[in-house]
Amino acid sequence: MKKHKVTFFVLSHTGALIRHATFSKFFLTIISVFVITCVTALGIVSYDNYKLKKNLETAELLKSKLYKQQEIITDQSKQIQNFAYELNGLKSKIVDLDTIKNKVCVAANKVVKPEQNKSLLLGMGGSSIPENLKLESGGIQRNLIREMYDQVAGLKFASDQGKVVYQSLLKTIEKNIQNQIQKQNNILSSTPSILPLKGEITSKFGFRKSPFTETGELHSGLDISTASGTPIKAPARGIVTFAGPKGLFGNLIIIDHGHGIVTRYAHLNKYSKKIGDAVERGEVIGEVGNTGQSTGPHLHYEVHLHGVPVNPEKYIN
Repeated sequence: MKKHKVTFFVLSHTGALIRHATFSKFFLTIISVFVITCVTALGIVSYDNYKLKKNLETAELLKSKLYKQQEIITDQSKQIQNFAYELNGLKSKIVDLDTIKNKVCVAANKVVKPEQNKSLLLGMGGSSIPENLKLESGGIQRNLIREMYDQVAGLKFASDQGKVVYQSLLKTIEKNIQNQIQKQNNILSSTPSILPLKGEITSKFGFRKSPFTETGELHSGLDISTASGTPIKAPARGIVTFAGPKGLFGNLIIIDHGHGIVTRYAHLNKYSKKIGDAVERGEVIGEVGNTGQSTGPHLHYEVHLHGVPVNPEKYIN
């Protein structure tokens, strides 16, 4: 059987033979099959490596997504816990504010209608969940967070509304307090809290033996002995309602201080004020004298409360 051979020639650029090689056709077939097999195996290995790389990338991507989902779940769990704490805190705050509000209402003499109380404790819906609280997958967690958020938002709204009510009530209280302070200041300014002059009290308020009749009598004021001409000062703010001679009192000044308080100054030498004049505490209204029924220069000083003589010393600081 004749064997087929294949010869390869290597020629120069001039066409001269440099070398040649002869192979059998069988050998070339074996070599071709080997080369094709190697190329095919290399292709298969490369493809498998490519698929393996893609699978690894996919696995890493899934792992990353899973990690992110786990972070979201953890974050949402923390948000739910925070909402629970905040919800409990706000509920406690609302109860405390409601208690304070009732006390404020009593202090302000103001009654809040029951429907106002009810409106302060009702949760208000309609608020959307912030973007950072939304879950990609939705579901029960999202509904729970929405419910928690709505309750917290409603309580915050109620707290804000309560704050407005309390601020209004506090303004009312502040106004009432200012009015009371002003009223109290007016009363204090109108209270004869100082003596009209310095001197020796020779006869106090109460029953005594009359220096003229030697019989018992009610002495309705204080006798303050001092030199004639000594200035007499108003013990409080008021209006002069009388200035002139008055029987046994001699020259008399009467001052109405308001609030039912009236003071009298008898036996004066002269007056510094006339009827209708307004006087302030410490302002000179006249001078000590010895007019009327008197044993010597002194001031007879009386305080009347709603028309009844009272002890002037009770008003002295």
